[in-house]
Amino acid sequence: MVTVFGNGIGESYLGQGVPNGQASVKNNQGSKLVIVRWETDHDYVLVHIHQDMFGDWIFSRAWGQIGTQFGGLKHQLADTLEQAQMWLEDETTIQKSRGFHKVLDVDDHTPEGQEAMRQLSLLDLL
Repeated sequence: MVTVFGNGIGESYLGQGVPNGQASVKNNQGSKLVIVRWETDHDYVLVHIHQDMFGDWIFSRAWGQIGTQFGGLKHQLADTLEQAQMWLEDETTIQKSRGFHKVLDVDDHTPEGQEAMRQLSLLDLL
């Protein structure tokens, strides 16, 4: 269960029972496409791995201050799903070393994943 607080782009998530292991990502035939979020007291990082309409794997990374519109958004084209998964593993290691805690690890088709997607869409408008 994930509880959402606030209503700004940098909303805070409080995850219940979120595993610290690596997220699983599958292809888009009955797929689980992942959204992972890490937080500190003031900052967040959110990663979304998905396929675009051409079948290319996209690694989207948003970051910023919780409760504000300060931050950024970057989309990277991965050569393969495996490369996107490697980037996610690297991101997990980096965020753990910076003191971030995983608070969200969901399929992008869940209600929680859709809310996270909405936040990413708002960042695209800035």
